[in-house]
Amino acid sequence: MRFAVVDVETTGGHPAANSITEVGIAVVEDDKVIDRFHSLVNPNQPIPLNIQALTGITPEMVADAPVFDEISNDVLSYLEDSIFVAHNVNFDYAFIKEAFKGVGIKFEATKRLCTVQYTRAVLPGLPGYSLSKLCKKMNIQNENPHRALSDAEAAAQILLFVKNLDRKDLLSHRLKRRSSVASFPNYIDREIVDALPNTPGIYYFHDKKGKVIYVGKAADIQKRVKSHFTSTSTSKFYQDLKREVRDISHRESGSDVIAALMEDHEIRHLWPRFNRAQKRNPVYYGVYAYRDRSDFWRIGINKVKNHYPPLKRFHTLHAARSWLLKTVEKYELKAEFCDLEFAVYGTDDIYLHNEHFEKMQREVESDGHTLIIPQKGRSKSEKGFIFVEKGEYRGIGFIDSDVSISSIEEVEPHLQKRKSSVITEQIIEKVLGQIPAHQLIELS
Repeated sequence: MRFAVVDVETTGGHPAANSITEVGIAVVEDDKVIDRFHSLVNPNQPIPLNIQALTGITPEMVADAPVFDEISNDVLSYLEDSIFVAHNVNFDYAFIKEAFKGVGIKFEATKRLCTVQYTRAVLPGLPGYSLSKLCKKMNIQNENPHRALSDAEAAAQILLFVKNLDRKDLLSHRLKRRSSVASFPNYIDREIVDALPNTPGIYYFHDKKGKVIYVGKAADIQKRVKSHFTSTSTSKFYQDLKREVRDISHRESGSDVIAALMEDHEIRHLWPRFNRAQKRNPVYYGVYAYRDRSDFWRIGINKVKNHYPPLKRFHTLHAARSWLLKTVEKYELKAEFCDLEFAVYGTDDIYLHNEHFEKMQREVESDGHTLIIPQKGRSKSEKGFIFVEKGEYRGIGFIDSDVSISSIEEVEPHLQKRKSSVITEQIIEKVLGQIPAHQLIELS
């Protein structure tokens, strides 16, 4: 087997925004280093002072160095027909792949090997697996740490050292798997992911302190988790997530819909660092009603405040105004009392307006249905449900498959109470549009 052991020095940690400053490659074949490649690279961007201090590579050193385009063919010749190896392979591979992409070359290493993961597999339980700690443990001399060729040669010696101790031929076993295995985070064993169920639910990524840093939903938990780790994306999100995840846990849901509701609740409860989208505070628009000094009902639209519940709530201002226009027409309300002076429908009789408003208010307040939306359970012996009370999502639950619910009182013992949100309202609206009415269970 031929291995190309690669190390790159860069201007930062993420290939989408940073560039390579140095490339080192040590080619291993027949249990020895047979060839080497080294070049400084002009990154065409500043090198931060902290990175200059770490690597010793300064702007003056790369000012006259070739840009990656000039060395790309040489680099490619060393990598072709070789197993791509690096210490923390996700990092180096992502930068090399992005650099080739920048010069119009699509580079894919069909097989990749991480010396961190390989060493952990062969020598579990070591105090640490950083390059410096392994070099010290294995008496390997790294003459110039944090320089590309020196680090690449050190990683090559680690590869040879571990390969010599690999009595179970774990190397061949790892290389027979899909190359995407090499993209797995360094601290996540493939066996942990393989043990996840192929069922709907939510999954949690934990950091080294056990804190949840990401929550996701899935129709197939195992498949979705694997997709995170086998993604070839070089985005900051994926690189940071792979670097920080240390453990994975999960909860089954029985159905995709309950999984989506569980995900929304957990994100709002735990506020994981990598769940950005749902952490934004949603803005609702409410239709509010109040009596003026002359005791006439007035209606207006404003942003919803938690302490002042509206008559009706909407996701957008447009939806709120559209509903109000239709309501003024339907109930013949006085348009100028509803902040709609331009409306052509309604009444000019201010006393009829009050009478019609009170009828509208009664009907709107009684408009929401209280019902059970049946869902699949987590096993054949149970069934799941979603509880909606007066048109608002209240939570989820699971009951034995032979149990029936016909009243609100019977819901309570099984209900996991949840708060409604923009996301849950969208989920409920969608599922109600998909389930036949005769399958819904109306409660009194």
